[in-house]
Amino acid sequence: ANGAAILAAHLSKSFDTSIQNIRLLDVIPRSLGTDLYQSKKDKNGYYNIVAKRNTSFPFELKSECTTLYANQDEMEFVVYEGDEEEVTKNKKLGNFTLMNILPGRQGIPKIEINFRVDENAILTVSAVDKRNGSSESLQIVSDKGRLTDAEIIQMSREIQSYPEEIVID
Repeated sequence: ANGAAILAAHLSKSFDTSIQNIRLLDVIPRSLGTDLYQSKKDKNGYYNIVAKRNTSFPFELKSECTTLYANQDEMEFVVYEGDEEEVTKNKKLGNFTLMNILPGRQGIPKIEINFRVDENAILTVSAVDKRNGSSESLQIVSDKGRLTDAEIIQMSREIQSYPEEIVID
């Protein structure tokens, strides 16, 4: 609400000089990431946060992962928004599959995951096999499939109720 009031004052050009040097930034309200598996035995992946909450946008951030199996030629990426350590407690935004990964021993392929949020808050997530250039991507418009204000408030309350040592910043 304060940000909206300051922006309105700036746009109307009738603002107090005390706010003249305030810089407003658009930020993502929750962390963004994917689920990743560390071993074949994992039933649930862990949350690989690529962009932390309150990161100002536009931005482009990268992470790297690899395959779990020898000669694995595809990987599914599920994109989440949220700040819970357990990946399934976060909001699923979408998923895509990277195909045609150059086969190799387990852990040899290097897959780059790229999260980009543009000035219109459009999220594009892509994955590229760095050895052969095979790529796939997913685009998510800010209001489609994203957390609502009510969901953000509820998740914030839940996180604040946890003991301090497991709160994620």
